[in-house]
Amino acid sequence: MKSFNKNIILTILFVVIILHTSCSSSKKQYYKDLQIFVTQVEKEYQNYTDKDWENKTMEFDKLSKDRYSEISSDLTMIEKNNINELFDRFEACRDKATILELKNGIKSGIKRAGKFIENILQDSTLVN
Repeated sequence: MKSFNKNIILTILFVVIILHTSCSSSKKQYYKDLQIFVTQVEKEYQNYTDKDWENKTMEFDKLSKDRYSEISSDLTMIEKNNINELFDRFEACRDKATILELKNGIKSGIKRAGKFIENILQDSTLVN
């Protein structure tokens, strides 16, 4: 009987260790995947097209919602803060890309307006 109890206790202990290890491993893998993703976006966002942003946003949604929900209950407050920091870095890249697109649009508009004015000034039919 003592041998039977000992085997049950060892089996339970083994299962707990395996579950803990797999949980810890999936948290680490999630953080690593998120970190790689955000670092890549930070390096390349200035060259993204609208289609690229659509794909990156879908990938981010999978990471920030689907995969995050799988591990969120096992995260410590420090881990959650570190992950939120990565979320914020992604959002900052998206905001910077929007501002960059706006800036380029304004530059293009100013350039077109300058050419328009130049054409008006050079138009001999408008000269007195």
